[in-house]
Amino acid sequence: MRKVLLVALTATLLSFVAKPSSAAVTLKQNWQAGQQLVYDTNIDGDLNLQVPASVQSIIAGMPLEISLRGVGKTTLNTLKVSDFGDGTVQTKIDPLNLEAETFGQKAIIKVNNGTAVATLNGATQDMPAIDWNLITNPPMAFVFSPQMKVTGFSSATQADSAAPTGMMAVIQNLILQSLPSVFPTKSLNVGDQWTSDIQFKTSPAANAPVIKLGSFQFELKDPQTMEGRSLQHITVHGDIDLPSSQSKALIAGFGSADTDTSDDASADNPKMFTSMLVNHLFSLGETVDGDLYFDATAGQFSQADLNVDSEMQTLPDTDEPSTPDGYMNFSGTVRFKLSQVVAGTKAP
Repeated sequence: MRKVLLVALTATLLSFVAKPSSAAVTLKQNWQAGQQLVYDTNIDGDLNLQVPASVQSIIAGMPLEISLRGVGKTTLNTLKVSDFGDGTVQTKIDPLNLEAETFGQKAIIKVNNGTAVATLNGATQDMPAIDWNLITNPPMAFVFSPQMKVTGFSSATQADSAAPTGMMAVIQNLILQSLPSVFPTKSLNVGDQWTSDIQFKTSPAANAPVIKLGSFQFELKDPQTMEGRSLQHITVHGDIDLPSSQSKALIAGFGSADTDTSDDASADNPKMFTSMLVNHLFSLGETVDGDLYFDATAGQFSQADLNVDSEMQTLPDTDEPSTPDGYMNFSGTVRFKLSQVVAGTKAP
């Protein structure tokens, strides 16, 4: 009996010794000047929308429930890299195909190189006066640290010029600055957890006030092998909350340059959309859950599968107490998968 117990104990100890241990890993994005990371992008969900009744639009004041699908390519175009590894990155979405269905009607918008073509139930439609170059070739670039934290702003076309302003810059900033600092600076082991706060700069100025929008929680899971590559698997849960009172700071920081309240503003004037937003406050709430897959060897994300629930409300910007007069809520999935890497210049 003692021999049996001794053999069993020895076998158990050997199994622990023989079991491969998961080495600590340091995760950081390896930005390379000139590199382009192209991600297949898929959006699928439900969009509930009501444009404020005061806006000159045929759908103003009408609540809409829209089934939304989108397919496109998102490109992270690294313009330059600092000595500290920070990348100045222009984020492009091009091409982009959107399909929306509501009340039995199906609309399709196809965007390519800043030009959009729209159809409704197969019939070609006139497009609203929207500058699609704002997503296909945006004028603003963001400075990302190796930990994937937004640390600054830059012009995407002139490195020494001031970053552009305007209401569309507010929207772009809400999207990109809502990204947390994904990686900690320390090494990680499987099972480690960490938290990242969303610290949002209210303007491109170096000394701009910073407000906290929320926080994200991360956990490093066991590595996953996908398409022959060993990838670090990270789970994520995040909550974002922007009260309407703080939207004033964003409009003050970014919105003034595009304000147009002149008499010639019309439904065909692209300034009309800006004017509508400038005359409104907005609140934003968002919850994100999902999985990230990171190639630690290459220093780049390979895939992200995210579940997103967001709610935005608009309120008239008046000195009197006001109630929400519009909203835009989305619930669905957003997925990115690396499909192409255009080589850049590696840091020495």
